[in-house]
Amino acid sequence: MKTLILIFGFFLSLSQSFAQTASNVVDTSEHPITVTFREPNLNDKADLIVIDGTEFVGSQIDEAFKNLNPDNIFRVSILKGDSAKAIYGGKLKNGVVIIITRQFATSQYQKKLIQFSSQYKDYLKLNKNDDSGLVYVLNGTALDRGQPQVQRMLYGLIERIKTVDFIGKFSERFNLNNPKPIVVITTKQ
Repeated sequence: MKTLILIFGFFLSLSQSFAQTASNVVDTSEHPITVTFREPNLNDKADLIVIDGTEFVGSQIDEAFKNLNPDNIFRVSILKGDSAKAIYGGKLKNGVVIIITRQFATSQYQKKLIQFSSQYKDYLKLNKNDDSGLVYVLNGTALDRGQPQVQRMLYGLIERIKTVDFIGKFSERFNLNNPKPIVVITTKQ
């Protein structure tokens, strides 16, 4: 819990340093963070916290953070100014902290890929939404599932997907020495 409060305190102080612009977003998904301890009063600093699409205000914020494991955080963004007001309403003073967990990011790209392939949907259903047994190929390049940026890449593709092909058996087409099923994704250029 202290780690989460530390991260939150850092983002709030960071958001204050960007207060001169009318509208901005700070995305931490690709930048390492060093945090020093400062225990903020969450209710005084944030108007709204959104975790995986669910909004929390006031005393709900503390409860939401009690249930959030910092190791499962995929992305934290701070939305301020006109952008925040356009999405969440005009009563916001300090902006919105948006947190996306790893499980939510995975479920979102899976939902999108399911729209393109019923075979992919069937595979996920049989494997209880565990896609770790799949090889993802993006625009002809196999993605290394051991790399943390793979989830980020798949989540970032949601709006640009053109086709998804599910190859249930090994295929020499991709020169992969891997008997796992392959999900071939092509994106709009």
